[in-house]
This record gives sequence, C-alpha cells and structure tokens, in this order.
Amino acid sequence: MKQKWSLGRILVRILITALSLYCLLPLFVTLLSSLAAPETLTRLHRLFPLNWSLRQYETALLRSPEYMTWFWNSLRMTAWTLLINLPVSLLAGYGFAKFDFKGKNALFFVYIVVMLMPFQATLVPQYLTIDFLGLMNTRAAVFLPNGFSAFGAFLMTQYIKGIDNQLIEAARMEGMSQPGIFMRVIVPLSRPSIAALFILVFLDCWSVIEQPMIFITDAALEPLSIKLGSLAFSQASLMYAGGVIFLFLPLLIYLFGYDDLVEGISLGSVK
Repeated sequence: MKQKWSLGRILVRILITALSLYCLLPLFVTLLSSLAAPETLTRLHRLFPLNWSLRQYETALLRSPEYMTWFWNSLRMTAWTLLINLPVSLLAGYGFAKFDFKGKNALFFVYIVVMLMPFQATLVPQYLTIDFLGLMNTRAAVFLPNGFSAFGAFLMTQYIKGIDNQLIEAARMEGMSQPGIFMRVIVPLSRPSIAALFILVFLDCWSVIEQPMIFITDAALEPLSIKLGSLAFSQASLMYAGGVIFLFLPLLIYLFGYDDLVEGISLGSVK
C-alpha cells in the first residue's frame, strides 16, 4: 500500500533537511577553506576557493612542532582519562547493580545528583582539590577529574542490572572467584555499554576546554582543543587544516562505533 504524502508532511521533511544542511555548513566551510591556497583565501572565497592546495596540511603535520605537541597532549590526556574512567565506571556499576550494602540507594542518589549538576558548579571544588594535591599545571589536573564520572557509573549500573543473576550464580557454583566473575562474565556481557561509554568519554575529553584553560598555564602541556586559534597560526587556511585534522580522529571513532553507541545506550536504558 502506497504511503500518502500530505502537504504538511512534505513541508516538515523540507524543514528537517534544511536544518540538517545548516548544521553541517560549518563543517563544509572548514573543509573547503582548509584546501584553499593561503594566498587566495579571503572572506569571499572560503566557500569557493580560487586555488586548491595541500601545503597547509603538510605544514601542520610536518613543519609545525607546536601543532604536533598540542595534538599529542590531547591524545595523552584522553587516553589516560579512558584508562581510568572505563574500569572505575564498570566496577562501580557492578557494585551498585549486583551487591547490597548499607547506604547503596543514598549513594546512588548522590551519583545521580552529581550527574545532573552543571559542569560549572563542580569547577571550583575541582580547582581547590587539584591545588591541594599539588597537581596544578600538569596533565593529571585534566585527566584525573574526568577519570571519575558519575554518568559512567550510572550507565554501567543500568546495563549490568539486566544481566541475569543466574549466570553469576552458575559461575560461583563452578568455583569462580569474584574477580573471575567480573572479568569473565560481567566484562564480556557488558561490551556494548563499554563501547558506548568509550565513545562518549573520548568525544568529551578530546574537545575539553574549560579545565585546561584553568588548570594548565604551560603552553607545552596544553591540548589542541584550546590552541587551534593560537597566534602561532597566522594563516587562516593553516588553522582550518589543523581543525580538520583535529576532527578526523573523533569523527572516525564515531562512525565506526555508531552501532555500539546506539546499542549500548538503548539496552542500558531499557534494562
């Protein structure tokens, strides 16, 4: 049976398509401007450059040590955040989902409250804690606060609650210890949720701005997310090329992990 298209439905489709293209416009402008020859890039030629060139990519990757330093700073901070965040969130989720202890509900409620609080509300306590620990102007000042995530614990808790307790009991009857149950039962079954959390944490930490700006003053330790507009890049096309390189890795991870992201979040919310 053919579907009838009303005028209102057609207008809604047109509006959604127009808004989607408008949201993608900054990406197109960045990409096209990064391919423009530096001497021809003007305000009028950012959408339709007169000449095309890849020299700015060569400069950013091979002739700009500052850019690569900032790029690797971003990669190190993100990697350390993931190495801390994923195991801690998974262990917290396992504890909340499969163990009963005094004050569990109250503690989980605190996790939810912290998760719902805006980032600015926790920035001052983070600053005081980092300063007290003597970690100011270090990479740890950025990846340690992001390594302990209330959202990660919440997501893992909701997912692990759906794992059948009979599987855990069967593993325990086979003589498996608690660490063995965690590593050989919980972790493999939680793969979709782990993949979803990996993508979300990576995208969040890769583009972090506020914490490096406040906690780090040494330019050699700053990530690329706050240095793309640096005065070291006097040419506009070079900055655009740097932005495209900066976008490539998270975009690649998102595209390849999209199915896991959707599956992990949807299964966690349903369970």
